[in-house]
Amino acid sequence: MLSILTWNCQGAGKRKFPRLCRDFCRNNKPDLLVILEPRISGKRADYVIKKLGFSNSHRVEARGFAGGIWLLWDESRVQVSILFNHPQFIHTRVSDLDHSFLFTAIYASPQECWRKFLWSNLAALASSISEPWILGGDFNAVLSGLKRKNNFGRQGLANKLFLDSMADKNLLDLGFSGYKCTWKSGSKRARLDRFIVTVLGG
Repeated sequence: MLSILTWNCQGAGKRKFPRLCRDFCRNNKPDLLVILEPRISGKRADYVIKKLGFSNSHRVEARGFAGGIWLLWDESRVQVSILFNHPQFIHTRVSDLDHSFLFTAIYASPQECWRKFLWSNLAALASSISEPWILGGDFNAVLSGLKRKNNFGRQGLANKLFLDSMADKNLLDLGFSGYKCTWKSGSKRARLDRFIVTVLGG
């Protein structure tokens, strides 16, 4: 079974990051690693990626110190074809000897106005897909069943569009194990990262 891991590292420019990433991969053995919000780009990103121990990589550059998506994999274990780049996602086909499916790595903008464009683009993409599809990453959105702790505001229009698009396109949140909140700021907590799959034949 293929293993895909996403990691919102909130900055890959620190000296200790390559070692932490290699240790992380040694312990978890991902076939495909998605690094979100590296906050570096260009030659500096090239330098760090070369230290991470993968034979192949592809990325959407960070914009200044915001965003960015890195995909890393070993071609001897898995094949990844890049189908489409977007400032907030990378759409791919992933395959090995036993599996083939579409995978979209997502880092949604923290700004609600930009997330609306992401949801509309994903909805348009979903309308043309009739095969297994996995979406994973940081959606910067909270599903209605997983409300933020400490009254962390309303969901907002952009998040409602996200929920509506999930229902319309027959997408299912895979859920989680362990602590339900993976993001915090002071006393505020939320789960913003998730994996979502298509429910075929539904």
